[in-house]
Amino acid sequence: MADLDVVEGGSPLDRQPNSEAEPGKDAEVPMTADSSPSQGASLNKPAAQHYKKLMGAGLVALTLLTFASALSSGFVHDDVFVVKKNPLEGRWDAATLKSVFTRDLWAALRPEGSGEKLESIYYRPVFSVFVMAGLVIARHSELRWHVIAVLVHVIATLLVFYVLERSLSALDTLQAKQRALIAALGAAVFAVHPLQSESVAWVSAVSTTLNTVFMLASFACYLRLRQTEHREPILTRVILILSGSCLFLLGALTKESTLALLLVVAAYELFVFNRNAGALARVRMAALSLGPFLLATAAYLGLRYNALRVWWIQSPNLNFPEDSALTLIDNLRTLPLLLASYMKLAVFPSGLSMLYDLGYVRTLGAASFWLPLLIVALVGGLLFYFARKDLVARLGLIWIAIPLLPNLNTRAFVSDEIIHDRYMYLSLAGCGLLTAAALTHLARSERISIGRSAVPWIAGVLLAALATMTMAQNRFWLNDSVVWSHSAERAPNSRTAHLALGLRAETRQDLDGALREYETALQINPDIIDALNNAAFVYAHQGKWPLAARNFERIVALTPDKAVAHFNLSVAYAAQARSADARYELSTAIQLNPSGKQSDEWRAQLMQLDSMIKPASPARAGQN
Repeated sequence: MADLDVVEGGSPLDRQPNSEAEPGKDAEVPMTADSSPSQGASLNKPAAQHYKKLMGAGLVALTLLTFASALSSGFVHDDVFVVKKNPLEGRWDAATLKSVFTRDLWAALRPEGSGEKLESIYYRPVFSVFVMAGLVIARHSELRWHVIAVLVHVIATLLVFYVLERSLSALDTLQAKQRALIAALGAAVFAVHPLQSESVAWVSAVSTTLNTVFMLASFACYLRLRQTEHREPILTRVILILSGSCLFLLGALTKESTLALLLVVAAYELFVFNRNAGALARVRMAALSLGPFLLATAAYLGLRYNALRVWWIQSPNLNFPEDSALTLIDNLRTLPLLLASYMKLAVFPSGLSMLYDLGYVRTLGAASFWLPLLIVALVGGLLFYFARKDLVARLGLIWIAIPLLPNLNTRAFVSDEIIHDRYMYLSLAGCGLLTAAALTHLARSERISIGRSAVPWIAGVLLAALATMTMAQNRFWLNDSVVWSHSAERAPNSRTAHLALGLRAETRQDLDGALREYETALQINPDIIDALNNAAFVYAHQGKWPLAARNFERIVALTPDKAVAHFNLSVAYAAQARSADARYELSTAIQLNPSGKQSDEWRAQLMQLDSMIKPASPARAGQN
């Protein structure tokens, strides 16, 4: 870290004036296709490569040390469906693979219950194949799966290091050693920031880290081609183009947010490379560089439409009935608070949780809208100001803002999940680069006389503090009980947390505790289907059939076309000797689903209702 200071004849962060620069302004050095990044006088090329390898090894060691505590965690939340009960396990036949590539993510994981209907708008076949391959290697071993998750994060960290170091080569006043130090510090912040705990310690979140690996590997091919295209043989250039396009396609088929890379490439062409060229020239270069990526995007969109048969749909979730009324205005009105919250989490990463009490902003209040808007405007304005003057700040802003953009479309998520730590995963690379830039400025500042020798110590203390906080955060992913108890504590208005805690109480036969959780959820919204349904079953087990019937009646009113809702209500009526009402509901269930798996059984029960048979057990079924 001792070399994060001024180079001979210039600083790492300010361009030297040239003969064409306007007086009083800093001129930026363009990175053209045939320009060669300066290796600096202090290191020759072999020495520079050796130094970067040492930096990479240090990053690997730091990342493994930070997330070693995550290896003792168990499966939580979606891991049960993605890993433990994955119906695709061991099925490598053509029919299964066809289903993976022609169905949405959750329909492929629940083929029997989904039928031909759309379960979600998530089209992620490569992630499904990755999980299938992981099951071959790790089976149901929690340790092995967490090793896989950590290793994918390690690969992502190394790619962040490479991409940042290559990006900094556009600033040719930096020596190779200084580029490596700045990039390594940025990658280290990315690797050990506490917000990364969710993406690494939770197995199912490997979709985020995996798509980032594909995304950065694709971008690395672009950088290699962009910075050396006139010095490489045509065959090498073709291989780089094809490799970059294929990796980009794999990333998009892993997670949709990979498409944000299109904007990153455009930003590099417009604002990083050829910065002194005219606007039309930069646009032309951007279009040429985007060509292969756009072809891969067209292929992805074709595969996606073939599977989903829709371009976009806001899938209704019966546990969030109010979400169906959300509009673009609701989304926009919530953005200042959402962005201010992400800023707070990035700078002061304490009180982290799987869920947060951050809902939609309904009114233009001072605390919910105007103050966050002011904070976002001030911070955003400062970042844009420094980005105009400083290439490192510009790169940091690009990597913070663009990867976050897909997650700002809040209507793509249920209202409990419009903010998550994992949504900041790749944006933390930009935060790391800005941190490195700030320390570099500190090292050469004449106003703050702390001495250059203190800067490495500051960087070390910062990384140690972040890593320690991350290790502490990892323990909150130990098991489902810890995850949901902590989530309910941090987000008491989250219906998702209370539903999960209710189910866990049921597994312990704590029916009163389960009812408390379901009733708490129903206080948030009285029409949450799973809360009504689960509470009704608890009432039934307690013999409180009138209360069970009340809940089942409400479910029938909310979902009149759902056969199982009518069947459950018929059971509750039969238990109260309301045979006529029971017969009507059971007949309705049969009419709605005359050829279902349970239809013959239902017909037999219908024939026996006249003699007041012993009430049957209701058919518990998830509503989503």
